[in-house]
Amino acid sequence: MPLTPCSVKYMLLSCRRLVLALLLSGTTLSVTACATSPTDDRSASVGDPVLTADQLRDVYRNEAEHFAEPLPDGVTLPRDAPSSLRSAGQRGTALGAIYFYWLCAWERDYLEGIDAGDEPTAERALTELARWPTLPFTRQYVDDPEQGWERDVLAPTRLGDPSGVRSDFAGSCPSVLGSNGAP
Repeated sequence: MPLTPCSVKYMLLSCRRLVLALLLSGTTLSVTACATSPTDDRSASVGDPVLTADQLRDVYRNEAEHFAEPLPDGVTLPRDAPSSLRSAGQRGTALGAIYFYWLCAWERDYLEGIDAGDEPTAERALTELARWPTLPFTRQYVDDPEQGWERDVLAPTRLGDPSGVRSDFAGSCPSVLGSNGAP
């Protein structure tokens, strides 16, 4: 069954893991077609053109080079675009590879801090994770009107229960972070 832009929108709401798996397998998703309004002048808008795989990798390299969000100590974005960008897609696909890498890096840092009893590391990571719903990418491309990620992952974590982050990380992040994925 072909994916429509709006079916992708609802998959983002309820099945982020499936979307990540599809992105990482090279499936083209029209995530940007469901965007309602850009959050900055570099954001994609409704009707963004489909880019070739080469153009998509160029977008990734340019955005990764200028990515201003902090990453955990010792973590850098991969220089090369992930293999998920080997087929045509829209700008949001390249941005998703960057921002989900950011999210997964902070989830890993949080879990490593918790598991090692390193409270400052865990607190710093939690502070960054709390920013996820407000980041330009998330506001533009991830439609979550019921705040499922905040409810299921962030809220329990703020109360000292890391199970939501642990589950989200296990289901989404090993494929995003590659061989560096396991805490």
